[in-house]
Amino acid sequence: VANIIKAEQPNNIEDYLTLKVIKKTDINLEDEEIENKERLNFSENKDLSYINNLLNWKYKNTEDTIIPSKTSITKIKEIKNSKDKVQVLKETLENIEDNLSEEVIKDEFTENIPNNALEVKPKFMKDNKITVAQKGTIMHLCFQKLDLRKSYTKEEIIELINKLVHDKLITEEEKNTIRVDKIKRFIDSDFAKRIKDATLIEKEKPFYTYIKAKEIYENDSDENILVQGIIDLYYKEKSGNIVLVDYKTDYFENDSELINKYKIQLDLYKRALEESLKTDIKDVYIYSISQNREIKI
Repeated sequence: VANIIKAEQPNNIEDYLTLKVIKKTDINLEDEEIENKERLNFSENKDLSYINNLLNWKYKNTEDTIIPSKTSITKIKEIKNSKDKVQVLKETLENIEDNLSEEVIKDEFTENIPNNALEVKPKFMKDNKITVAQKGTIMHLCFQKLDLRKSYTKEEIIELINKLVHDKLITEEEKNTIRVDKIKRFIDSDFAKRIKDATLIEKEKPFYTYIKAKEIYENDSDENILVQGIIDLYYKEKSGNIVLVDYKTDYFENDSELINKYKIQLDLYKRALEESLKTDIKDVYIYSISQNREIKI
C-alpha cells in the first residue's frame, strides 16, 4: 500500500511515498470465498439448465417459417391430391420466387398471356404438335370471349375465332383445333339461356383470399396463406341466387371422377366469392365442354 506524501522540498523517493507491507493473512477473504463457492456450485445450480435451454432454444413454430405466404389454387389442388405433401411443399419452396406468378398465369389463365394462348417459346424450341392441354386452353379462351347475352350463329362464332387470330391471341394452327360445334352447343343449351336471363354476369374475375396453412398442409399451423385464383363465371338470377360456374375440357368416364378432381378448387372459389359478396352460394356447376353439359357440385 502506498501513501503519497507532499514534501516541501522533496529530495528522494521517501519524500514522495511511504510504503506499508500487509500480509496475506491479514486480508479478509470471506467475500472472495463466498464468490468462489458460488462459482464452484454453479454446475449444481438450476441456472445451468436454464442457460443450456437458452443456447439450445428452437422456435416452436419452425414449420411456419417454411410455409409460403402466397400460393395459387392450382398448387393447393396439387398438394391436396398428393400423398407426399411434404415433398410438394419442398418443391414449392424451391421454385416459389421464380415460378409462382408465372404458374398462376399459365394455370389459371388470364388475359395477361402474351401473344397467344400457348406458352411463349423461341421458334427453334416450338413443336408443331399442339397438346391436349393446349387445346383445352384455347377452347377456354373462346368461352371466355363469348358475349353471354348474345345468341350466336355458327358463322358469328367463326367470326369471333378469326378475330382472336387477328388480335394475335391465337395462331392459325391453334385456330384449327377449335371445336366450333362445342361452342355452338353451349350457346344453344338451356344452361346458357339461364345465364343469358341473369341480372348480373361476371367473367374471369380474379380474387384473393386467406386460408389457414393447416387446411392445405394438414398440420397445426394457424398461419394465414394468401391464395389467388380466377373465377371463370358467376351470375345472379332474378331471384337473387348467385351461381358459380367453371369450364372444364377434361375427358372423363363418370361425373364423380370430374367432381373429385376439382372439388377442392371449386370449394375455394365458392368460399372466396361468398366472402366478397357477403352471401351464401348455393349453386356451383362445372360446365363440361367435352360432354356439352353442366354438372352440379
